[in-house]
This record gives sequence, structure tokens and C-alpha cells, in this order.
Amino acid sequence: MAKILVLDNDFKALISVRNLLMQDKHQVVLETNFQNMSETQIKAFDMVILDIKFPEIDGYEICKYIKRISNYPVIFLSESAKESDKVNGFLAGADDYICKSVGEKEFRARIGAHLRRQGKDKNNILECKDIVLNFDLRTITYHHEKIPITSKEFTLCGLLAKNAERVFTREQIYEYLYDFNSDVQFASITEFVYSIRKKFKKYNIDPIGTAWGIGYRWNIN
Repeated sequence: MAKILVLDNDFKALISVRNLLMQDKHQVVLETNFQNMSETQIKAFDMVILDIKFPEIDGYEICKYIKRISNYPVIFLSESAKESDKVNGFLAGADDYICKSVGEKEFRARIGAHLRRQGKDKNNILECKDIVLNFDLRTITYHHEKIPITSKEFTLCGLLAKNAERVFTREQIYEYLYDFNSDVQFASITEFVYSIRKKFKKYNIDPIGTAWGIGYRWNIN
């Protein structure tokens, strides 16, 4: 499961793409105005799918910006099948260019292929002393013993572990874990971290550290 941002002026197109992606259990965020989003929000995704045409800034510029601040796949999804548009898309840094006329199975297959490659690029095994995070299996083990953790708990641990020296605020964690329209309460982040720590406590480890008044980090010592 990946967290995917879909950008398009056409709301019907957004719904159609969302429905396809949700068949593969992806978490999908829909947006018609890229300029409404902060850098922190944009960095929180595993992939962006976008159209070329927007009122104030074209998709090529959006793609260039995203590629400057992240390393995840950016996929153009456009009505245009012109070679010039495809070339401009790749020159802007896109990882793929898909025409909206493509079949549903091919679309899902191409998205899945990019996500699998991205997983390999990120190195799907992360070892933190005796704690091992497996991003393919979405499991955490300690001294080869599997810790019973939920998928969303793994997502949070993965975020912190991959950025071990960085402190994430509760706002950043909330934006990473939930859709913008989620009805989950912001205060639940504290309870969420408490639940994870409780599971680690059984093994006498506490890899999630608190930066008081700011948020959380992965303990590297």
C-alpha cells in the first residue's frame, strides 16, 4: 500500500483515478490546486500522478518542483498523446507518461511497477541495531522475533526510522498518516505513539524518542 497524491483540474477524473488505485489498497489524496499544498505535505507521499494543464502553473513546473524536493515517482496522466507533450514530461523529470485512454489493467500495472522499483531503490530492509524493518513484508523484528504491529503503525515507524536524525512534529505525522479529509482527531497521534511504545516495551526497547514541545524522532543511540 502506498500513499499517492493525484492532481487534476477535472474532479470526475480524480474520482476515477482514485477508484482504480483503491482497488490495490493504496491511500489516495485528491487535489485540484497544487499551490494549496505545503512542502511538508508534498514530501509525505510515495508517488504523485498529475495532469499537464492547471490554471496558474503547468504540470511540467510542478513536476520539476517535486523532483527537487523528493525522490519518489512522478507520473503524468494526460488526455494528450502528442509526442511533444510526452517528451516535455520526461524532460521535466517524470518517471512515466500515461494517456488517459489507457486500459484500467495497464494503468494499475504500470503504477504498481513504479512503486515496486521505488521500493527497491529505497532498500527494503532497514536495520537499526537489533531492530529490523522489512518494507516489503511491512514487519518489524527484534532479535529475529516479530513484533505484532499494524500496517499504519509500521508506516509511522518507517517514516521515523528512515529519517533517524529528524524530528517530526505531530502535524507532520498526522499529514503523513491520514487523508486531508480524515475524521481522525489530531490528538490521536499521541495515543498512537503510546500504543506503539507499549508493544515495544515488552522487548525492553523504546526506539521512538520524544522531542518535548516539538514531536518525535527515531532513537539512534
